Amino acid sequence: EDLRAQYEHRLADWERERQDSRQHLQEQLETERARRLQALETTLEEEREKSRVAEEHRREEFQRRTEQKALEQGAQFATRLLSRASGPDLEAALCDLFLDELAALPTERREALRTATAATTEPMVICTAYPLDRTRRTQLEQAVRAALKVTVPIDYRQDKALLAGLRVTVGPVALRLNLADELHGFVDVDHGR
Repeated sequence: EDLRAQYEHRLADWERERQDSRQHLQEQLETERARRLQALETTLEEEREKSRVAEEHRREEFQRRTEQKALEQGAQFATRLLSRASGPDLEAALCDLFLDELAALPTERREALRTATAATTEPMVICTAYPLDRTRRTQLEQAVRAALKVTVPIDYRQDKALLAGLRVTVGPVALRLNLADELHGFVDVDHGR
């Protein structure tokens, strides 16, 4: 009887140990399953975020290319239109505007230009789309020399690619007021962002 009671008691202990082990194993499996599900969810979330960022980048790049193409097409249209409308009269108006803007330069800008051109020994280049008469040449020479305080010789050039207007180059400084440079700046406006 004692042996039988001891045996039954021992069987009951084993059954409890087995149930406890099974319970512990089940808890471990549930914990591992939850950990792996969490890791999978984290990985999926990271992949979704990467995908979202990549898609956003793709959309931004597409928009940038579309805007750039629109700017280029606009510039092409404007170039065709302005090349038909340009002429000596428009150039004269642009030269007058150039002289007005040069005279109205703020003091700090004028000083910065003078500093940049102070050591220049190269000739000043005044480039226009149409030939300049003597009066206009004299006006430009006097205005630029007064604004920049330079005494270098002047070289006049003609470049039809400007369409109308002028470009004055003194050493490292280029002062521009012409249709070609304005249209080029219109296309490059995206690069200034």
